[in-house]
Amino acid sequence: MHWKGDELDDEPNSSPEKAIHQILDYFLRHPEAVDSADGIAHWRLLGEFGQLSLTETEEGLSWLVSRGYLREVAVPGSRHVYALDPESQDKATQFLRETRRRPEQS
Repeated sequence: MHWKGDELDDEPNSSPEKAIHQILDYFLRHPEAVDSADGIAHWRLLGEFGQLSLTETEEGLSWLVSRGYLREVAVPGSRHVYALDPESQDKATQFLRETRRRPEQS
């Protein structure tokens, strides 16, 4: 997986890109949501996503945190949890719009 600035430098609709889009879309639709990587990876059991592995989820979360779309919060006695950074909500919405409009490559 390769990242280029705020852009995904990967084939459209690849697993890492899908993970990023699905995770960010979920947090934008549920801005008060807070969850661990394990919890996010298991959303698929609830029908939220198709199939996200824990590795894909962790990679997507790492990318989203590094770009400031999500916050990673340490919880004493527990794993880190993730939440939408409210100050980046508009930027995150714009990112999804722009990357979803990219033409698919063959």
